[in-house]
Amino acid sequence: MPRLPTPQLLARNMDCLYLTVHRTDDMPGVGMHAIVGKPLEIDTPQDLDTLGNAASILGVGLTLVDPRMVVVWQNAAAREWFPDVKVGESHCFASHFGRQSRCEDCLPVLVFQFGEAREGLRVRGRPGESRRMYRVQALPVSSPANGQKWVLEALTELRRLPGPGTGPSENIQHVLNEAASSSSVALLIIDNQHRIVSWSPSAQTVFGYEVDEVLGRKIEMLVPEDRQAEIPGMLDCAAREERVPRMETVRKAKDGRLVPVAISAVCLRDEAGVSMGCSMFIEDLSEVQHLRTRLDAHHQLLSHVINEIGGAVFITDREGRITGWNSGAEALFGVVDHGSAESSLEEILGGEGAAAAFEAMSQNTALRGRRIQCRHVSGEMIPVDLSVAPIRDTDQKITGVAALIRDARETVRTERQMVRSEKLAAVGSLAAGLAHEIGTPLNIISATAEYLLLDQAPTSPIRMELSSIVAETERIGSLVADLLAFARESQSPRVPVSLRQIAERVLTLMRVPLQKKKVSVELNVSEDLPVVLAQPDAIHQVLVNLMLNAIEAVAEQGHLKLVGYCSGDTEDTVTLEVHDDGPGIPVELREQVFNPFFTTRAEGTGLGLAVCARIVESHKGDLRVIGSPLGGACFVLQLARAPEQGE
Repeated sequence: MPRLPTPQLLARNMDCLYLTVHRTDDMPGVGMHAIVGKPLEIDTPQDLDTLGNAASILGVGLTLVDPRMVVVWQNAAAREWFPDVKVGESHCFASHFGRQSRCEDCLPVLVFQFGEAREGLRVRGRPGESRRMYRVQALPVSSPANGQKWVLEALTELRRLPGPGTGPSENIQHVLNEAASSSSVALLIIDNQHRIVSWSPSAQTVFGYEVDEVLGRKIEMLVPEDRQAEIPGMLDCAAREERVPRMETVRKAKDGRLVPVAISAVCLRDEAGVSMGCSMFIEDLSEVQHLRTRLDAHHQLLSHVINEIGGAVFITDREGRITGWNSGAEALFGVVDHGSAESSLEEILGGEGAAAAFEAMSQNTALRGRRIQCRHVSGEMIPVDLSVAPIRDTDQKITGVAALIRDARETVRTERQMVRSEKLAAVGSLAAGLAHEIGTPLNIISATAEYLLLDQAPTSPIRMELSSIVAETERIGSLVADLLAFARESQSPRVPVSLRQIAERVLTLMRVPLQKKKVSVELNVSEDLPVVLAQPDAIHQVLVNLMLNAIEAVAEQGHLKLVGYCSGDTEDTVTLEVHDDGPGIPVELREQVFNPFFTTRAEGTGLGLAVCARIVESHKGDLRVIGSPLGGACFVLQLARAPEQGE
């Protein structure tokens, strides 16, 4: 590739290379030069000749080194200042100034390693000769054809900074230089007297001060009153530990704003190892703080949503160990310390729930609304709806699952009531029609049979037949009455009703059948149990039917138990349970017992429990059967609590 003329070279790099000279009125004699920017682009080292001459005039020494750390080009200032460093030889100043090893933070090495400009301070001078401090900048230099091939090292001698206690030459080593203006992070340098001796353009952007407003002034001008102790602490830490770890704090801008910042610092030392001050890297966290605030708000919102989602949420790892949960999990399953104990999802939801979680992970898909049974905090097995979704990291690898478990008891109750309502509605219409069609001819048959009985002798065989007809018509009449009761919805007004009083009245009525089978009854219903809004006769009928069924189910000297209590999350439901120690009802038949005409007794009509279910449904309550701790069946009657006066 032919060499480009120097003007074209400069035009190609004008947006990445410039020289500046800053001079302040309150610090005469301080010259600061900077070569900054993105990588330079040249074809051959000789393309830098014109630029090198200009830099020499301004007092900047330039040296170009290749990846072998060999000097391939110098300008006049570099040759004059360091005659021992020649083209074709090692660039390392250490070997020329009495040191045995290369600097640990050799700037050209770092530039070749990371491809970014680097800056530092160096003290140069032969043993026994006057030593000078230089600001050293190393910039990547590339070739259009081959990418980065060289590093350009620029050295600018720093002048003495006047101040209290400084002599003509003793404290030259304490003079520090301004930061690179291309840095995206504010960089400033302070000496051991806390004076700002370098102020990058990005520092001006962050704090609003021009360079001549801060040079020579104490760094404390940027520090709020309650943070003044941080500066001595940072300097001491830098001198002792070489660097100050990144810390978040606040600093004060020119307009009085408190700017959230992250600060780190590096100790600056001369060749003798004496601390000269430190470089501070200050990152403006205003935008980060804004994002953090928004993120915190999102986290709080998400946490609130998860906690109030109306179900239990579990987070697990790939092995199914629980790593997080919400308040719903604590309420539904009593989870408090499971996370610290590394409990598994299987312990909480059982094998079926754990299998669903692993299925979601293995298939890399979400599972929604799977109905399973798991143990409630009360110890009862309850139906729940389980939804599971895999959790992925930033690389889309599955790290675990999120499981949402919703209590499905209310859903099951509603579904059961809907199915039962549809059945009862259909049978109710049929029952009303049958009762009407059967009732009239049945009455005629019964009346005729009774009339004919009047003419028959006591020993007549016909009398026995007619008596059978009358008995059967009475039985059918009872069935028709049950059908009418089933079909008709009572229009009686609803008033506050005490389930305790109804239970006591029913037990009084049941005294004879209870004594006949020597059945004992335990009444565990508090007198101050809240009342329900209901039709007293209808609820009385329900409880009578439940008690008759329980007495029929138990053996001689059996045991019954009535239990009443408040239930529901807000105790807005009153529950009455009828327990017996009979044979119980198989799980597969527990829903069928409420179907019209379904019965397990040869003499039963199958309408008693259906009528009870119809009555409870009209009260918008729930009637179901479960297993009893006594060993038999437990019929659970639930009604809404009556509102308090004034509600």
